[in-house]
Formats: sequence, structure tokens, C-alpha cells
Amino acid sequence: MPSFPFKSRLTKKSMQRILIVEDEPEIREMIRFILEPKGFLVNEADNAQDARKLLSKHSYDLILMDWMLPGRSGLDLIRELKHKAPQNSPPVIMLTAKADESDKVKG
Repeated sequence: MPSFPFKSRLTKKSMQRILIVEDEPEIREMIRFILEPKGFLVNEADNAQDARKLLSKHSYDLILMDWMLPGRSGLDLIRELKHKAPQNSPPVIMLTAKADESDKVKG
């Protein structure tokens, strides 16, 4: 199983890398459209399996994660990442259409 190199090796002068994990191409494109002109380096995955592959290859400064992904949920992937390297895992912003109070507590 690949390790996750979470500790950022980016300097203040280098581009900050953001991973977008979202199964809707239009949403990924919109987020990329906003972030890239601001100087962020953006990688994309449309499912948890592809996100894991990218996480094993790159260090990220931020993850934008959809909760409801095909196959494995984004929440499950984040739990795994936080369990494997709680000190070095990047911050995560969850993207979701879920609005119930119980879902907010889970996330």
C-alpha cells in the first residue's frame, strides 16, 4: 500500500498545490477556473481511487473533497488519510449537497 507524503515541501515562492476530488466534471472545471488564475497548481480526481494515487505521488496544501463519490465516499477517504498521518495531513474542505445536521457532525 502506498504511503501518503502529506508534509508540504513547497516554499512560499512555489505554487501551492490543491487536489480537487469531485465526480462532476462541471464542478471540477469551475473550481479550477477560479484557482489557477490565482496561482494555484490544481490536480483533479473524479473518484477516491484516483485521489489515492495522486496523494501517493504529490504533497498537497489543500484538498477539496466531495462527500458523495462513486464507489468509496470522500468522507471515508479523509478518515483513512487522517488515520494514517494525522500530523501531516493537509487541510480538507468538504464539498457536499448534504444539509442535515447529522451529516454536518459526521463531516
